[in-house]
Amino acid sequence: MTTPMFRAIKQVYPDAYIGVSVMGTAQITILKNNKNVDDIINLGSDEYQGIKGTIKLIRYLRNKQITHSLLNHIAERKRFFTSAFFAGIKTRIGYDRSSATREKTYKYFVKSLTHSLPYRLDEKLGTQLNLEILRFLGITNSDLSYDLTATKTNAVAPSNKVSVGIHAGCDGRAELKRWELEKFIGLGKSIQREFGYEVKFYIGPAEADMAPVLRDQFTLVEGLPLEHVITDISYCNYFISNDSGLAHIAGAFKVPTIIIFGPTLKNEYMLPTTVAVENATLECRPCFHYRKPCPINKLCLRSISVDDVFTKFKQLVAANNKTPVTVSTIEKTYET
Repeated sequence: MTTPMFRAIKQVYPDAYIGVSVMGTAQITILKNNKNVDDIINLGSDEYQGIKGTIKLIRYLRNKQITHSLLNHIAERKRFFTSAFFAGIKTRIGYDRSSATREKTYKYFVKSLTHSLPYRLDEKLGTQLNLEILRFLGITNSDLSYDLTATKTNAVAPSNKVSVGIHAGCDGRAELKRWELEKFIGLGKSIQREFGYEVKFYIGPAEADMAPVLRDQFTLVEGLPLEHVITDISYCNYFISNDSGLAHIAGAFKVPTIIIFGPTLKNEYMLPTTVAVENATLECRPCFHYRKPCPINKLCLRSISVDDVFTKFKQLVAANNKTPVTVSTIEKTYET
């Protein structure tokens, strides 16, 4: 969701040095072939942990003689603010998330910014917010498309069948975002039965427990490095997922995608090529119980049925094939 920022900067300032700080190897894989990124700083690595690691980061930034720091709309960690400040970066641009965070001291750290924009929950797409802070650089850009490269490899080849990718998991720390596996299985069987499409479930380390249940019923994509998973998703004809990183990868390749939203909001995370299924009537959304038990047992997701999602899928197929299809009416308040 930040890749449009880098592209927009390079279009106006082609000689600019762009260094991007990330929190792990998955982000490195996403960015390593991005022609607009000159440097990737892995803040999740051991060398940048603790006080010594923070000092090392500050020295690294100072040596690069960086003139501007950009804290995109999700930046909330304290050291994002302090490292830019103590590195002597003169222009520090970012979002003020005081209205959306529960961190009491955050308001003091955000004062270290030289230029800020107020963040309002559920107002705009995160990708759009990332572009809007570029106005302080004199850049106006509205291209929300992602930049992602699929590496051609002998380990992954396109299927001869129409294939539907399904990601029934998500980040292991965010189990609250998962629609029930039994419903994903029912959905996959409905797609197989009515369309005869190949249904592929993507299994990562966070979903390893799902593999035994799925193995005899569907094609499994498991045990592949993320770089190969990205390539495999690029070959999919359709994709269905919880709100997860793999859904955004499918969106990057403009694969027609359905995202099932529970505690998160489509208004922040939708993509131009996606369809949302959500229960828009619940006042508790967005939810801040990611690391705590949900007090109403994930009603936001339990209230979404297999038929709800399958109906959206049939509409997506019809739109993609430009042929009419008959679907039943969903008598619930879901938004597309």
